[in-house]
Amino acid sequence: MTHEKSVPGAISLLHSFSQDQIERRQYPRVELQFPLWWLKDFKGNEAVAGIGLEISGGGLQFLLEEQIELQCSVAFNIEDRRMRANVLVVQSAVCSYKQKHWHRHRAKFVGLMNSDFDYIMAFTEAYARKASDGVSAAAVHVPIVKPKPKHSVGSLESYDML
Repeated sequence: MTHEKSVPGAISLLHSFSQDQIERRQYPRVELQFPLWWLKDFKGNEAVAGIGLEISGGGLQFLLEEQIELQCSVAFNIEDRRMRANVLVVQSAVCSYKQKHWHRHRAKFVGLMNSDFDYIMAFTEAYARKASDGVSAAAVHVPIVKPKPKHSVGSLESYDML
């Protein structure tokens, strides 16, 4: 099979980050708080609630009370869209948030469905457009949503291929 042909089946549903240029600010970033869960197991039965802080087409930044290393799966909600991705943690540091110690993780996407990537790109570009049109950041900012209990992640079964 030549490299130029697309791979049929489920793999073609995933966005390929290997073809993206290596550039620090390739995608617009949006700072907002959103619910996020670290999926400790493959099926998502053991999820640890966290807080998303920033998202772009290349990755996200989030807080967890536990430190994670290397590659893992996360589930998150942007507006009312539920998504799941495999991420590679590129940086982790201890920080304080609401008088508690948290771990701030910066991660890049290594497995994300094409439709989710397209949604994130449209969302971040619209956000950047609104910000450049003079709309205040507070007006564009998505409200803070508390993570739902871990059983709410169970409806992500369609993402088992990640």
